Amino acid sequence: MIKRNAGFGRKVLMAGSALGLALAAATPAMAAPMVIDISGTVVSGFDGSGLFGAAGGELGGLSYTAHYVFDPTLGLRTTGDNYDSVFGGPHAWSPDPFRPYADPSLATTLTINGHTVSIAGNWAADFYSGKDAYWASVGGSVNGTESALAEAMYGAAFPISLSTAFSASNFTYSAGAFLVGSAYGALNPQTITVGAAGGVSSVPEPVTWAMMLLGVGLIGGALRYRRGKSSVSYV
Repeated sequence: MIKRNAGFGRKVLMAGSALGLALAAATPAMAAPMVIDISGTVVSGFDGSGLFGAAGGELGGLSYTAHYVFDPTLGLRTTGDNYDSVFGGPHAWSPDPFRPYADPSLATTLTINGHTVSIAGNWAADFYSGKDAYWASVGGSVNGTESALAEAMYGAAFPISLSTAFSASNFTYSAGAFLVGSAYGALNPQTITVGAAGGVSSVPEPVTWAMMLLGVGLIGGALRYRRGKSSVSYV
């Protein structure tokens, strides 16, 4: 008669499962991209191609909303006691021009007069949050059409982390500008809201992968022990 010593295997299996779950729970699951929404007024502008209304129309005095989605873990990120900054892209400065920093910009749109257009961010992007300043800058080109959007705000109580959600208004000074093909103008940012982009990103952080693999490895080892470990006695 063969007796299988499965009790110890079950204990290891349970311990491995518990440790894997505990490690996963104790570690932030994903790196969340951030969303920036800035609203204000177009100070002056001209729409040569009719992107925001009639071709050849003036844009001054209209309301606008700028929407940025970016990942602060991409590109070159620098931090200090009073600021947090990230920039990158093929045309952004890099010590090695053949190995540019990753582009932190994921998507950018500009809405004026109820019309929304995309701003290409495949050239360069720059995001900064400091003690008394915040700015966002994105630029690129799609099918030969150049586009860029840049806004800066000063004088509010901004967080010193790009990953912190907040809202602010009543700036001491603010300015901005945009270019989309033959449409261009100057902007006056008046409010800003920053938050996480719908929870978490689809790519786990490296530390999360490590925790997951460790937990799976423990569980797998326990399963192999449970299947292969046996003791034989004759009765």
